[in-house]
Amino acid sequence: MATYVATAFAGAQDSPWQSVTARTVLTADSTPPTLIKLDNSDATFTLLIGTDLALTGSTPTGGTVTAMQRVDAAGNVIESVTGLTINLATAWPAFFPLTMLSTVFGGDDTMTGSGGLDRFYGGAGA
Repeated sequence: MATYVATAFAGAQDSPWQSVTARTVLTADSTPPTLIKLDNSDATFTLLIGTDLALTGSTPTGGTVTAMQRVDAAGNVIESVTGLTINLATAWPAFFPLTMLSTVFGGDDTMTGSGGLDRFYGGAGA
């Protein structure tokens, strides 16, 4: 079960996360990394947070994503998803573009909107 939270603050992006294209791997925070930062097409970043994340160059070869965050250039969290157990190496192609969201939200999920004008779209079973 995934838990999604949207955060409202001055300057939050208007582009829905699913419309953003992750372009490149920018950084990994440690060895082995527990956070991988992706450069998005709208000047935001997607942070993949997990355990035993393994990279060969900029290609993931293992590890488990347990959370995702979308942040602005100042590091403010715009959106976050927790409660994940996703094999990074297997799911990696879905991050370019971020079609992963349809995989992440495939069960009994919890959505929490911000105080702003949030839009939630449901598919089959919603």
